[in-house]
Amino acid sequence: MSELKKLQGKKKKYTIGEIELELKPLNLDDMSLFDIDQNASTAEQMKSSKILISKVLKEAVPDATDEEINNIGMQYMQELMDAIMDINGLKEQRGSQSLIKERLNVLKQAQSDKEKSNQPGK
Repeated sequence: MSELKKLQGKKKKYTIGEIELELKPLNLDDMSLFDIDQNASTAEQMKSSKILISKVLKEAVPDATDEEINNIGMQYMQELMDAIMDINGLKEQRGSQSLIKERLNVLKQAQSDKEKSNQPGK
């Protein structure tokens, strides 16, 4: 192994909800997952967020299924995204973090609207 091995990110444990996850930083091949088009549609933003979260969770829990990841409650999304930003050294970069928080708010609102529209009598 070369000296570059020392530059690889280190895993870190986070408690999300009631479980402890050991998250691993993304690598150079995954940098595009953080590219956020401020002018993207809500659907495109939701898709990008899902890809990012899924990638990190599949690294942390290799036997997790897509269904399990898709069924994670919205109340845990902020904790997950904060952990993802922290493990990747982006916690202090306000621009990226603000945009991701805005994206999460859009996702929460879309989920809330969907739940309201599925209630009987609506």
